[in-house]
Amino acid sequence: NEFIMRQMNGPFLAAHLRRGDFELMRASNFIGLRDASRQIAEHLSRLHLSILYLATDSSSLGLKLFVYFV
Repeated sequence: NEFIMRQMNGPFLAAHLRRGDFELMRASNFIGLRDASRQIAEHLSRLHLSILYLATDSSSLGLKLFVYFV
């Protein structure tokens, strides 16, 4: 944990934003980029964090939209 925190320059929030096949397989649980980014921004604020580690299979356009919404 300490090694990772040093690499990330402090405490951080990690999120896995699945896109791609997840939308097809779990359509009833799928949320849009705007809602996902809002939820993550709320967690960052609530936890007083400014660093986000985001793992995603989103397209580069999807990632740009996510950053715009956050």
